[in-house]
Amino acid sequence: MQLRFHAIFCGLMVCGLATASVGADDKREAVPDFQRDVLPIFETKCIRCHGAKKRDGKLDMRTLEALLAGGVSGPALKPGNAQ
Repeated sequence: MQLRFHAIFCGLMVCGLATASVGADDKREAVPDFQRDVLPIFETKCIRCHGAKKRDGKLDMRTLEALLAGGVSGPALKPGNAQ
């Protein structure tokens, strides 16, 4: 009886670890990428006024580096600050 319990327990642990590792892989893929995820939104909504031809507030939104540098009001993005 104890051997059977031990076998079932070990089987459940292996299944749990396998499920946890699959979830961890999904989380790694979910990390946003500026070029892939953010820039396309900026191109349709923001670049017209904050791009190569026009830079309202001296803010260029075409690169992550430009957003970190910011414009007249300072940096558009601050790492670690969602606001």
